[in-house]
Amino acid sequence: MMSLQPEHFIFIYIGLPVIFGFILSFSHRMVSRYAFHIAFLIISILFASSIAWWLAGWNYQSMWLKSDAITRVMLFWTTFFAWIICLYAKGYFKEKTTAALFYGLSLITLGITYFTFLSDHLVLLAIGWGLLGLCLYLMVGMAGDCSKEAAKKTFIIVGGSDLFMIVGIVLLFHLTKSAQLSQIKVSLDLALPIASFILIFIGAFAKAGVFPFHSWLPDACECSHVPVTAFLPLSLDKLLGIYLMLRLVGSVFVMNSVVVVCMMAVGCICILVAVMMALVQHNLKRLLGYHAVSQVGYMVLGLGTGTMIGMMGAMFHMINHTIYKTLLFLSGGMVEKSNHSADLDRLGGLIKVLPITFSVMLIASMAISGIFPLNGYFSKHVVLHGIMYTQKYYGINYWQIFWILASIGGILTLSSFVKVIYALFIEKPCQTIASIKENNFWMLLPMIILALFCLTLGVMTENFTNPMFLSSLSEKYTHLHFNLLEGFIYLIAYALISTGLVLLLKRHARSCQTIGIHLYEKVRNNKMLKNIYDWAESHYMDIYDIGRRGIIGASSILRSLHTGILPSYIFWFMLGTLVFVFYYFRFL
Repeated sequence: MMSLQPEHFIFIYIGLPVIFGFILSFSHRMVSRYAFHIAFLIISILFASSIAWWLAGWNYQSMWLKSDAITRVMLFWTTFFAWIICLYAKGYFKEKTTAALFYGLSLITLGITYFTFLSDHLVLLAIGWGLLGLCLYLMVGMAGDCSKEAAKKTFIIVGGSDLFMIVGIVLLFHLTKSAQLSQIKVSLDLALPIASFILIFIGAFAKAGVFPFHSWLPDACECSHVPVTAFLPLSLDKLLGIYLMLRLVGSVFVMNSVVVVCMMAVGCICILVAVMMALVQHNLKRLLGYHAVSQVGYMVLGLGTGTMIGMMGAMFHMINHTIYKTLLFLSGGMVEKSNHSADLDRLGGLIKVLPITFSVMLIASMAISGIFPLNGYFSKHVVLHGIMYTQKYYGINYWQIFWILASIGGILTLSSFVKVIYALFIEKPCQTIASIKENNFWMLLPMIILALFCLTLGVMTENFTNPMFLSSLSEKYTHLHFNLLEGFIYLIAYALISTGLVLLLKRHARSCQTIGIHLYEKVRNNKMLKNIYDWAESHYMDIYDIGRRGIIGASSILRSLHTGILPSYIFWFMLGTLVFVFYYFRFL
């Protein structure tokens, strides 16, 4: 293992999945019959290799590629999620041609993801980043006509942000005269470094789905196949976006108090805006898409603290989020597959026919809400502690504001998932409940595995999580102590809130002769919030629609000037000539 040459390393981790990915993507029907077996074998080989290299602590640096402690963690989790989704897709896709295309594109995406993680050169990083945007577009568009608009929107937002990122990379190279990421160190005290920082972060924000570059994510989640959503936007893209931010904040750019406050503010805004939008959604997949945006806010918040403990919390939360959010989407896929609907208004009483799905979805909902002792509680706990350390390292005396806003986001997340669990499993049974069965082994197995991870990464935090995950940042053993009493206080408080909400939902259903979750419409129609929701639902917070309206407006103005009348063209020509002559002789 340790004697592997660079060319062997590149072939195994980059070439192998890409080559077989192309074979499956353009394969004959005969080959597509064995698409799952081929993909599962390749990913299993990569998974076993990633475990061995992580445990062996193998470092590697050659040919502008670099593997260190953080990269090893990323390679392991990337391969793990690919392996999980490969199993789930076996039960999800019935048409062999569609399945073969999915497995093929998944392998290509996996190879390019490895390449991007390992890139220690700015040019290679930009190439991998752009290719992943293309893969995202192709995979989102697999669901047919309904997903084409979402795929186009995804490509424009992610691809457009990549252009900003390239400009930022060029500025960074101009400042440092180095293209090797591990050798760059820039202080954010002048305009040009700040501009480079912002431009590169735009690319990372768009890939991770950070507000205001988030609008493609709920659309992609709603319209695309569940395995696609779980594989790319919720797993690989999240890991890549946060990984790049982690590299930039941890080793490339030197933070100052102004940048710290701005990044923490962006994180809190992302948390609150997305969770408020999730509260009023009626489509399960769209609701989960907004929560994916909200949870990224905690990672940005942790990274924005500029402290080691905050960055550790962001990395830990990145892993935890990918686990429980993938589980939520896979569970939602089981509900949609069995009921042919993701509309919360049309579902209910599924606990009787989908008991395993209910159990794992309840665990994931508790984890994302930060309920002790599940994994989400511990990573959010570390992020919140990172906020407190900003006073010590950056002199930020009003850190309590960010701490309170992040805590409010946790309570709103809990409220949103009480709505989900109630609508799916507690509400009066839906009309199609008699025909629903829970007998798809290939879909259930990955869900059970992820649920066990939600439990074990919480319960075993003291003995497992810190040295294996958090120490990867500092390259040394790091131990964090968690107060059990504090955890139980959170547990009791969240249990009381959940119980109260369920009772309110039942009371609303009885008194208004409607379904309980319509109680959340009172939030939507609140006098203080109604105009904001109307504004948001009119796409005034959607950067894609803002840009489209701007282009249409500019085109209308230009069309109005293009009259086809010769005297008007002569007039504009003469006016332009006069302006040019005036400025030419003025500065001559």
